[in-house]
Amino acid sequence: APSATLINEVRERGGAPENEALDPVIIDWIATLASDYGWLFAQGELDALDNQTVNNGTRDYATSQLAWLSGDLETSADLLNRLQVTDPQSVALIMREKQRRLTQSGDYLGAARLAVNRGNSENPALASSGTEIFELLSAASRSQLEAAIRRADPESFWHGWLTLNHAYREGKPAVRSWLINNRNHPANQVTLPAGLSRWLNERSPARIAVLLPLSGRLKSASEETLNGIVQGIYSHYRADAQRPSLITIDTELIGNGGDAYQLAIESGADFVIGPLVKSRVSEVAALPELPVPVIALNRVEPAQTDESKANLLSLSLAPEDEAAQISEIAWGKGLRSPLIIAETGLWGARMTDALSKSWERLGGSDPQSTVLNPEVEDNQTVADKTGTASSITRIREIERAFDAPVDTQPRKRDDIDSIFILVDSIEKARELRPLLKFNYAGDLPVFAPSSIYQVQTSVNNRDLDGVNFVLAPGLMGTASDQRQLFLLGLDAAEFVSHFNQALTTSATVMHGETGSLAHDLRGNVLRRLNPVVFARGRVQAGR
Repeated sequence: APSATLINEVRERGGAPENEALDPVIIDWIATLASDYGWLFAQGELDALDNQTVNNGTRDYATSQLAWLSGDLETSADLLNRLQVTDPQSVALIMREKQRRLTQSGDYLGAARLAVNRGNSENPALASSGTEIFELLSAASRSQLEAAIRRADPESFWHGWLTLNHAYREGKPAVRSWLINNRNHPANQVTLPAGLSRWLNERSPARIAVLLPLSGRLKSASEETLNGIVQGIYSHYRADAQRPSLITIDTELIGNGGDAYQLAIESGADFVIGPLVKSRVSEVAALPELPVPVIALNRVEPAQTDESKANLLSLSLAPEDEAAQISEIAWGKGLRSPLIIAETGLWGARMTDALSKSWERLGGSDPQSTVLNPEVEDNQTVADKTGTASSITRIREIERAFDAPVDTQPRKRDDIDSIFILVDSIEKARELRPLLKFNYAGDLPVFAPSSIYQVQTSVNNRDLDGVNFVLAPGLMGTASDQRQLFLLGLDAAEFVSHFNQALTTSATVMHGETGSLAHDLRGNVLRRLNPVVFARGRVQAGR
């Protein structure tokens, strides 16, 4: 039965709100039930509330939320759109919910447009921050942004927001020009959004120390990273007078990341890029103080669980960011019952954990998962987990019982609606996709990280047609792990000028070659890659 405490609370205040105003107490209670016990249980509790406890508006709003959690996006939108409310708090609640759903669906421009409209309203409950608007625009692709600029009224605030974000992607001269030409725009009042003022006024360091294992087994990888850093410094700091000088320190020769950092300071460095190896990064992070800023090229291990260490940000190619992003893409498509097929070993376990945590944050239940076992044929694993193995067994039992063939085909399980392939081998991905089709699961949407990608013009990539994945912007048209490290070096060099800006905001601060970069409270620079899909063996933009 519904919570007696909740019903008493509502009745003590005089029952359900009048005029169909939304009741946040009921809405929060239903959301908590959905989170703890699932949307179906929460719907049953909502249905059990009488009309004296919950009005029609609140019931429709809560039902809309539960429909969203169930994956019925059409019903969810219909219920939300038909709500007729006038009180400021209810209007604000609905607009914020619409914006949240647009964001989760990947319609970042639509969400940004709602945020701008909220900011233009006289209703204080609808207030939106400039950073909120700017971050939503930053999640859109450049082509989407440019198309929206062409459609927007040049005199509108919306056009101003779009062109500011576009100018930011172009660089400081474009932003300064925007500021001169848009003096009356809300973004140009008092404080610029997303730490832009800090970025515009950033001073170039005089000397950057690069800490890399330039000898030993990682020499080749370090040289590729260093080449990216050098090219990035020259392309980002074009004027000789502003270009920092570079010194390199071999962490293999020094033997300790902390000692290498101290040597960098003694050598006159006022900025440090590196180390590259996790253990060396951890040694730097363990120092009591970091007087000189550091962009590490790997994440601290074990992962920091509290606030980030002052003056340290970690920029890396962590695949966990990709696992989280593909979960968001699938969720935005209304998929709610995925099956994870993961590589055996530490990499697969980390990816599964990252994806599962992201899925639960979005509102989903713990996804089903299986690990590929080297001692079991992959076809058997796929057949078992998609349900076709048990379906074949039932068909054979019927045929034996009646001593006659049965005119039917095996069927996959009906409790999965999508599949995540978490493998770090291109060949393994090319093997699994046909196996899904063979086991009658070929119609299910499939998602994967960038590890399935390899540039080829041969027919091999056709095995992956229809697979949704994410790809770093600079990897379009390349195929080498070493190339990724070159791009990491490029982004590290440019991120130097965004370092202090990043410390002031969690919004996107840079559109790099490895992805669009923001950072979390633990000091990790997070990447958002391009959503893409294989079609006829080639990569196409996806959503």
